[in-house]
Amino acid sequence: MIARILVAQASRAGSTAEAAEAIGQVLRDRGLDVDVRSVKEVQDLAGYDALVLGSAVWVGKPLPEATQFAATRKDALADLPVAYFVLCDTLREDTAENRARARGYLDSLVAVKAPVSLGLFAGARNFGKLHPFLRWLLKNVMRLAEGDWRDWDQIRAWAADLPARFAAADRAVMATI
Repeated sequence: MIARILVAQASRAGSTAEAAEAIGQVLRDRGLDVDVRSVKEVQDLAGYDALVLGSAVWVGKPLPEATQFAATRKDALADLPVAYFVLCDTLREDTAENRARARGYLDSLVAVKAPVSLGLFAGARNFGKLHPFLRWLLKNVMRLAEGDWRDWDQIRAWAADLPARFAAADRAVMATI
């Protein structure tokens, strides 16, 4: 039975952390015990029945700390159902081509453990929360704009579907025992 869930996230400027909090709240509203933490704060996965792991995307990949989090806990993940989500600029336009590209950003995590669900979401960019040099680079060299393109209804709907997916995965494991 899935009762306790860890929502772990890797975020640069906070938008992924905010999405993780929203996901955690949806799960809590469904009666589950949920911890929402930065991957940097998580020591181990003992005591959790499922994991939701989210990351911002940087240069077409999850943040290194998210990939490292999963890779170093590969053995523990073998016994847990997992779901992954990313927030990225690619999905500012939600097209089939962009969704396929965003799905590819998760390949390094999927290689560690196949998920029960993938959440692909547009992100946000707040230059005020970034290091001044990075802010200058993004604005003046890469010519990127600030904005918030997150679709909160989409994020919450994905989270609302997770308990059923985790339960199905749990039943499948129990059937093999």
